[in-house]
Amino acid sequence: SKEFTSGLDARLSLQSSRSSGNLGQSVRNPEYVSALVLDLSQPLLRDYGSRVNTADLRVARIQSRQALLGYVDQAQRIAEAIEVGYYDLAQAIKSYGYRIESRNLARELVEGNREKLEAGIIPVSELQEAQTAVAARDELVLLARQQVETVANGLKDLLGIMQDYPLSRNFYRTAPLPATQMEFPELEPALAQALSSRPDLKGTRLAVETRAVRLEFDRNQTLPRLDLQATLGVNGLSGDPGAAGGSQRDYVDSFDRLAGADGYQWFTGVSFSYPLGNRAAKSRLERSSLEKRQAIYGVKRLETTVETEVINALIQVKRSLERVEVAGRFEDRISRITALADYNKGLASLYRAMGSNLERLGITVTAFDEELSHEQN
Repeated sequence: SKEFTSGLDARLSLQSSRSSGNLGQSVRNPEYVSALVLDLSQPLLRDYGSRVNTADLRVARIQSRQALLGYVDQAQRIAEAIEVGYYDLAQAIKSYGYRIESRNLARELVEGNREKLEAGIIPVSELQEAQTAVAARDELVLLARQQVETVANGLKDLLGIMQDYPLSRNFYRTAPLPATQMEFPELEPALAQALSSRPDLKGTRLAVETRAVRLEFDRNQTLPRLDLQATLGVNGLSGDPGAAGGSQRDYVDSFDRLAGADGYQWFTGVSFSYPLGNRAAKSRLERSSLEKRQAIYGVKRLETTVETEVINALIQVKRSLERVEVAGRFEDRISRITALADYNKGLASLYRAMGSNLERLGITVTAFDEELSHEQN
C-alpha cells in the first residue's frame, strides 16, 4: 500500500484461494483461484491535496526548528548569566581590595592617634573613635569577602566547575573591567535587531505557523467525503472444464493463468459520505481557530516584552555611564567600580535582548547554522 501527498490511496494485493465441495455438478473440484488486484481511492474533498496530507510532516519540521531556536535562546541566556556573574565577581574582588585598603588606613590612623594621645596632643575620645572605625571596617571587609565567595560559587555553578577541579583553585582572579569607551546601538536599531533576531520571538512566530497548519487541516475535515474509486485486477483459475479427463488443478495452474492474464476485472465509482451535524470536526475547527488567535496574541505580547527588555538594558548602560563619571569626579572608587560593573552588565543584557550576544562573544551554534543551511538548500 502507498499513500500519496495528493491523498491517493493505492493498494496492490495478491490473493489466492482453494475451495472444494461435494456437489456433483462442480466442474472444478477443488477449485484454485488467484488474483492480482490494484485498488485506488482518490479523495476529492476531505483529505484532498498535498497541504492537507503533509500537515503532520510540516508541523514536525516547524517543531524541529522551534526546538533549535529554544536551544539557541537558552544558550544566549546562559551566556548572559555567565557574563553578568563574571562582572559581579570582578566587582566583588575589586571592592574587597578597596575594603582591605580602607581598613589598613583606619589601623594606621589608630596607631597615629595612640602616639598623639601618649604625647597629650588629642583626647582619648579621638582614639576610641578611630578604634570604632577599624571595627566597622573589619565588618565591611568580612562582608566583602563573603560577597566574593558567594558570587564566585554562583559563577562556578553556571560553568559547571566542581570544587575539586584545578580551575577552582585559581578562580578569584579577573581581568580589569572593560572601560566605558565601547560603542553600543541606540534604541531604534537595537529594537529592530531584537525583533528580527531574537530566537524566542522566532519560535513564538513559528507557533503561529503550526496553528495555521492545524487550522487548514481541521477546516478540510469539515468537508464531506467524496472519493473517486477504481479497481483493476487480473484473475487466474485452475483447470480446464472442457478438457477430457482430468486437468491440472493446483495453485501453480492458477498462477500460470494469472500470468497469462486470461481473466480480468475492473470497477470505477464515486463514494460520498457525510456525518449528520459533523459536530466533532466543527468543534476541532473552532478550537484551532482560537488557538491560532491565542498564538498571535502571544507573539504580540512577547514583542512588547522584548521592547521593554531592550529599553531597560539601554537605560542601565546609559545611567551607569553617568554614575561612572560622577564617581570619578568625587574619587569614590567603590561607587565607580560598581557603576562600571553595572555598565558592562547592562551591555551583556542589551546584546542578549537584541539576540546577538553569542555573535558578540564569538560563539557559533553549529546545529542551528546547519539547519538554516539545510532549509536554504
